[in-house]
Amino acid sequence: KEHNSENDEESEFSGSEQTTNKEPRRPSRGYRKVIDYRKKTKAWYKAFLAGNVLTCWRPSLKHWKKFPASEAEHYLPVRKMSPVFKIEAVNKKKWTPEQDKEYQLPLFSSAPINSAGGLCNVTFNVGGSVWAMDWAPIPVGEENCDQYLAIGCHSDPDKKHLLSECYKEKGVLQIWRVPKLRNGIRPTEQPEFCLGIVHDYGPVWDARWCPSGAWDPLSPQDGELRRLGLLALACADGRVRIFSVPFPCSLMKNDGGEAGKSPSDILYRAVPHMVLSPGSLCRKYQDECGPAWTVSWQPINGHNKVIASYADGTVAIWNLKTENRILKAATPDGLTE
Repeated sequence: KEHNSENDEESEFSGSEQTTNKEPRRPSRGYRKVIDYRKKTKAWYKAFLAGNVLTCWRPSLKHWKKFPASEAEHYLPVRKMSPVFKIEAVNKKKWTPEQDKEYQLPLFSSAPINSAGGLCNVTFNVGGSVWAMDWAPIPVGEENCDQYLAIGCHSDPDKKHLLSECYKEKGVLQIWRVPKLRNGIRPTEQPEFCLGIVHDYGPVWDARWCPSGAWDPLSPQDGELRRLGLLALACADGRVRIFSVPFPCSLMKNDGGEAGKSPSDILYRAVPHMVLSPGSLCRKYQDECGPAWTVSWQPINGHNKVIASYADGTVAIWNLKTENRILKAATPDGLTE
């Protein structure tokens, strides 16, 4: 049978109208596809983030004691004024007088809001080089609340530290309250140094909040502290410490203190809920691994494990929910090692 190419071409089309070959339609330059990621994000939160973790690790006035103001100077950063600096908007085409204005901030203070022509940023003086920093995670539905930032800084710029050596020095871990940050919206309030945790652990090389489930959405009953989060610190003395940090306003209210007067009024000595070390089961840990460099929480729902790296290359993993008495030791003040 002879092959009829013309018939084949006609059979490819059905109906009375025949289409002609046209160039593919090009999308308009102004066309933008809008994708709503809110449902997918909420589903991801539900699958991987926890609603409430380690509920027995709650902040208590028993573990948070007001620090004497007479001893505060030994723990606060040495430098009381920041270097002179300018704030400039690099994307602005026109020069403004604000760009030539110089700033020098006292310790624990911030630059004026909307400086340099109304930039959407905040600048504050923590007293030294920032070595550890992490934002407290906000649960879903609390996007319009204040945010909190944990900062560990170098308190004395004249001191030198080797990453391979262990240190036990005085310092302050700072908790800052940053009012309502929104993308593209200028802040209306200045950040505030609201809580200081004095310690003798040496430099804090890393700080990480528990990713989810540690923020109390509602205020607790009278006499109880509202939990802000669980904060893990990688310390230069070779230990990893986990604190159950209360909301500063809740701590001040129940302790009878008052925030906003001076830095010494908001300094507290806190007892960690857990102290982690990579020691052997047979003997006490003697700092063989060196200082703890980094720390991180297990990212999946529950966050039951914590991992840390050490100066000698050791990587240690701890299960926070273990009940093995060989691996844990309790002290009278509630501290667990």
